[in-house]
Amino acid sequence: LYPHVARSRPEIAGRITSMLLEMENSEVLMLLQSEQHLQAKVDEARRLLELYSNVSPPVNPAEIAGQPPEVQRQYFGERLYPRVARYQPELAGKITGMLLGLERHELLEVFESEQTLQSKVEEARRIILLHVDEVAPPCTAAELAEQPPELQKQFLGERLFPRVAYHQPVLAGKITGTLLMEMTNEDLMELLKSKEMLLDQVNEARRVIEENAGIAGKPPAVQKQIIGERLFPQVLQYYPLLAGKLTGMMLEMDNSDLLVLLDSSQLLKDKVEEAKLVLDTTCGPDAHLLTDELLLQAEQPLADIEAQQPTPWFAEPEPTGDLESESSQASPVLSPLAEGK
Repeated sequence: LYPHVARSRPEIAGRITSMLLEMENSEVLMLLQSEQHLQAKVDEARRLLELYSNVSPPVNPAEIAGQPPEVQRQYFGERLYPRVARYQPELAGKITGMLLGLERHELLEVFESEQTLQSKVEEARRIILLHVDEVAPPCTAAELAEQPPELQKQFLGERLFPRVAYHQPVLAGKITGTLLMEMTNEDLMELLKSKEMLLDQVNEARRVIEENAGIAGKPPAVQKQIIGERLFPQVLQYYPLLAGKLTGMMLEMDNSDLLVLLDSSQLLKDKVEEAKLVLDTTCGPDAHLLTDELLLQAEQPLADIEAQQPTPWFAEPEPTGDLESESSQASPVLSPLAEGK
């Protein structure tokens, strides 16, 4: 893989190769068979490296006092986008556009508070999934033809990702990438138009992921046991005295979410820290000294903790799983900025 990457990005070939090797072996083999797909992944990895290596410029409203609204919008957008992309890289452009519609004092608060930023980004993400046909409408053949050939897959991916995320939020990136590599542009355009066809493809991709993990076709309890046996040793390296309790808390998550954690050391570490914070909040930092009975109250599902979102600044219905009916009840979303990763 390295020589192929080095042909286009010799100065950072090592780092990009390491990033690509985090993918499934089957996906890496597909990259080696398609120069176009490989180049698209190399460009994506390069953008991520640039994003995370650069610090977003500071915000000083006095610099743009008296400037036209479009200049002020660009000023804030350039500084907001990298911050949003840390949490939602695939939807960063759309979410940035939505946040730029906030009142000035609310927007400045987003820059000043990381917690407020995270909250607003999550609220905007939920809105996008509910209003996906308005935010990322299916494209026509003419619109796709206007894109350079090397960017057409990315163009389709920007419209496909939020639709996949509605059904599988944690696996959305992996499933979207698989569909982009395996399907032709014509088939992808049909997929964007048909909710039934999309759901079938998403379910099939999830089945393949579970099959690769060795849990497909097994009873749910057995699946949990297999995942737990793989999860515990990894949690053990962070908090040996609490590994059992933390693993038990994390096993309340969906199996598909847990498979993603097992596939990403960084996501796993973040989730372990989140579970530890819940445990500390409930039982204190000396939780490892308490009895099992006292610790039971802390073992609530992490999924329930994540679901406790603050009241959004948008008025939207809770998702019921019927994307079409939800979208028909919803009001339009603010026009997003041009998408970018």
